[in-house]
Amino acid sequence: MPIPETTPKQKTRISFSGLGGTMTSYEVMKTTDNALDFTGEWLDFLGRPEKNFYMILSAQPGFGKSTFALKFANYLATNFGKTIYFTNEENAARIRRKLEFIGDKLSLFDINFTAKSPQDINAIVAQGGYKFVFIDSSQNAGMEFGELWKFHETHPNTALIAISRQTKDGKTRGSQNKEYDGDITISFPKQGTAQTIKNRFNDLKKFVMFEPSLGNEENEE
Repeated sequence: MPIPETTPKQKTRISFSGLGGTMTSYEVMKTTDNALDFTGEWLDFLGRPEKNFYMILSAQPGFGKSTFALKFANYLATNFGKTIYFTNEENAARIRRKLEFIGDKLSLFDINFTAKSPQDINAIVAQGGYKFVFIDSSQNAGMEFGELWKFHETHPNTALIAISRQTKDGKTRGSQNKEYDGDITISFPKQGTAQTIKNRFNDLKKFVMFEPSLGNEENEE
């Protein structure tokens, strides 16, 4: 439906939080769509997230969170732009094996991997023009959830995907329930299966990468 033209006297002022100020309903209706046009299995699982979404992946070691993250990173890099994957848990050989296990056509030049220190992350992202940033894992990077949120606010045009390790009793290390601060939070109820437990952009759904009977290629510490 077309948006009617109005004069200032006709505008209804409504106060919203999280918008950087007060916007009129007319201004809200005039905003452009900032969503990513996901397709296929990613559209079904995640919907159409905003371009600067904040995702948290949380699971025990060996449940497939890094494999899922690499599969998602490859999809983003192939279809939407430059992606960087910070990891001090994986070496090049292990990353290669996981990418081969995923079996998707790889984006060979739009995704970069680095083991730089957390102190370097902000500068690298600012200078590199990256649209998507993966941090695997937030614990090994020494970044608490408050620091991740600050990073997300510092780079408003960049999506952040943070991988967090759970303890054996299923609790996220150092989280104090802060894993729910993300736009999307994904857990792994069993090996090879991701499940959204929070998603601002879609219904809660499951995403099966592999069945446990096929073996787990993650082999995380």
